[in-house]
Amino acid sequence: MAGKQISKKDLMQQLNNLPSPVAQHLKRCKKFAEFILEKAKSADWFLSLDVNDKEVISAISYHDFGKAYINKDYVHLQHCQNKKERAEYYSHVDKALAYVEKHSDKYATTNKSFDRYLYDCVKYHHTNYDGTGLTKDLYGENIPFVARLCAVVDAFDTHLNVGSVSTISFDQAYDYVVEASGQLLDARLCNILVGDKQVLQDFCDDLFTADKKKRESKYGAAMRYLPVYNVSDKSLAGLDGALLINDPYFGLVPSNVFLPVASRNDSIVTLNRITRYRALKQAELFIRHEVQFNRIRIAESIRALSKKSYVTELKKLLYVYEVPLDKIAIGVSDELLLGESTEAVATVKALIEMGVYVYVYDFSERSSSFGMFEDMRVNEIVFSKSLVQKCLTSKASYSIAQGFVGIAKELGIAIGCDGIESYEQERLFEKLNVDFVSGKYYGEQKTAYAVEKEFGSNRD
Repeated sequence: MAGKQISKKDLMQQLNNLPSPVAQHLKRCKKFAEFILEKAKSADWFLSLDVNDKEVISAISYHDFGKAYINKDYVHLQHCQNKKERAEYYSHVDKALAYVEKHSDKYATTNKSFDRYLYDCVKYHHTNYDGTGLTKDLYGENIPFVARLCAVVDAFDTHLNVGSVSTISFDQAYDYVVEASGQLLDARLCNILVGDKQVLQDFCDDLFTADKKKRESKYGAAMRYLPVYNVSDKSLAGLDGALLINDPYFGLVPSNVFLPVASRNDSIVTLNRITRYRALKQAELFIRHEVQFNRIRIAESIRALSKKSYVTELKKLLYVYEVPLDKIAIGVSDELLLGESTEAVATVKALIEMGVYVYVYDFSERSSSFGMFEDMRVNEIVFSKSLVQKCLTSKASYSIAQGFVGIAKELGIAIGCDGIESYEQERLFEKLNVDFVSGKYYGEQKTAYAVEKEFGSNRD
């Protein structure tokens, strides 16, 4: 009697539930696997393996199908910001294995069946050649060949194609494989992939040509607004304007993913300029449509504030869009308190003299210096998400926050809290006598349309 066998037709239905970037990744991994296997056929070591290369390639083209069962926000490891989100990401392996075990008993055999290749590929493609990684019970050539091959093509494509906001070039992805060869990845397979750099470059160019055109035609930026509320009566105190990258494959990429990359060079200045322009243009529309938004908060980087033209550009935008000063708030990083950028400090002082509402964002335990506030009196400091989260479980963090609140109140500086996610956190910071709160507990970021609908004069 024949045993249970996985239906590729059913698997294809699982792929249809995958986000577009994951499905595209699987297609490219299949192509890279074909590229390597075609060149490996002449090697003695490969012939001795006695593998069914057709089924190996097929298994690799399904290796991430388990991502159809997890939260779509966490299907890319580089988007996962904490341990909980990374655990959700890696759960795609267990979910895929459970599917294979339920729908097949051929995976348990050692023959060259597709089911066995798929099982090994799914289970071990996050296992490093040196025995580290997600599964640590195998290392070296004890790791099934299909999983070693999958690990190589998966790593190369992931480094080469992590989205439009990536700064990774072909050379960097190529160098990664070279450096990982023999340690994280199988050296023989790596040598085949990167053996002729120009051939690989040409192969990638052909593979990505259509893909790049599609990206360029749909790639753009989008603004979202997170309401900030007064603690006293929960009325709207302002809107945190945030720029998101609208990637045709990855969807809306949050700023905490791409801003750390952009901060390494002047691309952060361009992103800040786009945010400033979009926020002020929207402020004009909110005013015209009688939206009671109080003020839009615009977070700026030290690099942007260090530009001599910053104040001039801001004045010009305010004039063009006829936005009053009291309708905007300029946010500065807590790094400014270190005083290392004299240009940025001079810009902030100029903004304060203009009458601009200035706040310090991402304020945490490391922000221990209040000395800068003596001659640069900002309007508000905003506790970082990390400090807000720690205060609920750490007495030390709570005491530090309590001390900050006391000093700020003495200086006449308001206190805001970012990242409130629960009723307990809200109550804790109400007890600390903070002035403003924001976070997921009060709702997600909103489009301009949603802001108008909720806070406009014509709302139901």
